[in-house]
Amino acid sequence: MGKSGRFGKYGEHKRMARLRNSGIREMRPGKKMRPGSSADVRPYRRPSSETEVLIREAQPSDAPFIQSLSKKAFGQYGPYEEMLPEWFLAGITLTLVAVQGRVPVGFAMLGIIHSDPLSVRESELVAIAVEPEAHRRGIGDRLMRNMIKAADERCVERMHLHTAVDNLPAQTLFQKYGFSKARHKEKFYPKGQDALMMVRRAEWGSR
Repeated sequence: MGKSGRFGKYGEHKRMARLRNSGIREMRPGKKMRPGSSADVRPYRRPSSETEVLIREAQPSDAPFIQSLSKKAFGQYGPYEEMLPEWFLAGITLTLVAVQGRVPVGFAMLGIIHSDPLSVRESELVAIAVEPEAHRRGIGDRLMRNMIKAADERCVERMHLHTAVDNLPAQTLFQKYGFSKARHKEKFYPKGQDALMMVRRAEWGSR
C-alpha cells in the first residue's frame, strides 16, 4: 500500500503532515538511511549502572539506534522503526540521545508544530524511549528534563504528547513533569490501539 494512505485512518497520518509543515530544520543530516534497514544496527551492550549519563543532540549516525529502540519500544503500536528514523533524518524533529559509557541508551524526539507569531507556539513530544535493560536508572527523567529545557529555549508555550491508554508508567512520568490528561483518541495508532493525549503548558507561558 502506498504511503499516502497507509495511516489515513489513524492519527499518525495527520501528525506526519504537521511535522513536515513545521519548518524545523535544526538537524541537517547529510546521509539518508533506508527505512527498515537494520544492517548498521549494533547489539545493545549494557554499560555499568554507575556510568554517568550524558544527553546530547542526535547525529545521523544515531539513526540505526533510533530504529532499533523504536522497534523495541513502539513496535506493538505500528511500524515506528520506519517512521521515527525517517522523521529524524528528514530534519523535522529535534532529537536528543542519552549516552552512558559511549553507549546510546535512550532518545527523545520533539517536533515544532505551530510557529505563527499570532498563535500559541506549540510542540509535540513525538517519542521518548529507553533501552529495556537501562530502565530504573533515571534516564527517562534526564531526557524529559533536557527536552523541556530545549522547548523552553525555543519559546514553546505548550507541549502535548500521545501515549497508550494502558501505559501507566509513561503516564506517571509525564504527570511528574506537568502533563495533564486532555483527550482520549480512539484507534490513534497504526495497529488500532487507543491513545491518551496529554498537555503541558510552560510555567513562563502561563503567566
